[in-house]
Amino acid sequence: MVKYINKNIFIDYVPGSHNLVLREARTLLSFGYAGSNPAPGVNRFKKSYLFDVNMKKVILDTNFLLIPGEFKIDIFTEIRCLVDFQYKFFIIDKTIDELNKIIEDKKSKVKDRENAKIGLELIKLKEIGKIKSDKRYVDDAIVKKSDKDTVVATSDRELKRRLKKKGVKIIFLKKKQFLALE
Repeated sequence: MVKYINKNIFIDYVPGSHNLVLREARTLLSFGYAGSNPAPGVNRFKKSYLFDVNMKKVILDTNFLLIPGEFKIDIFTEIRCLVDFQYKFFIIDKTIDELNKIIEDKKSKVKDRENAKIGLELIKLKEIGKIKSDKRYVDDAIVKKSDKDTVVATSDRELKRRLKKKGVKIIFLKKKQFLALE
């Protein structure tokens, strides 16, 4: 399935797979592909594990969901290569509100709005679980919901500092090129 974000950027996704291809349209066309066929060298992966007792939660912060649009990095494949445990992706319910706020805010840059749209599409395509929270801010909710069986994916320095104090593992963007686990 191909979902176009705009005429130049699209998401190529096969339901039931872990692989997601975020590309510029001209890249795909230069390989002679159209529709849902992946570009050469793109692997397809099996469906994720069912959630069980030993599975960890990977909570995605709002700013982390902007990475695929901004830096053209497939965060899902990167995380799968980075960790050696079973996991399931989650977001805090207010993350969707934050992304919608970016999209609707006329003061936001056009690129930021596009990145937020990509983030929302990824939430839908990857069927990311939602964690309900009574906290007003997403960062506070993430800190409250995090424990030893949680890994948080964020680029927020203050949130990383708070999570380190609590002993939570963190996935972050390093050198604007790849993800790292700390």
